[in-house]
Amino acid sequence: MWMLSFIPLLLVLLHTRSETNKTYAYDISVIVPAYNTGRYLSDCLSSIVKQVFDFHRIQIILINDGSTDETEEFCKNFQAAFPDNILYIKQENRGVSAARNRGLDLAKGKYITFLDSDDVWERNAFQLLFDFSEK
Repeated sequence: MWMLSFIPLLLVLLHTRSETNKTYAYDISVIVPAYNTGRYLSDCLSSIVKQVFDFHRIQIILINDGSTDETEEFCKNFQAAFPDNILYIKQENRGVSAARNRGLDLAKGKYITFLDSDDVWERNAFQLLFDFSEK
């Protein structure tokens, strides 16, 4: 499991949606593709939920890419705990790129980023990202 800091977070930042006068449901959408990573998901998702940045401003899109382990159970449990912030999608295994693209179609955040399901972020990562991006 990798701890991602502010610098890698900026490197995986996909883009800012720059449509003028557009309102977004969330400030940040995090797309988390998962395939047989159930044993890591709790740490991964907790690292998002426990951000210093207000969690109500974060959307998590979990894409279960046809896992055969306990991944689905973890995803459903987190979605049940945070139904306003977590969107859970289960699809047949089509690979990480297809999972990420599906997440992009569903993202409602001003900023969009990815987190691999076996990684975690430092607690202040989103606050630093948001403050930097809004300058």
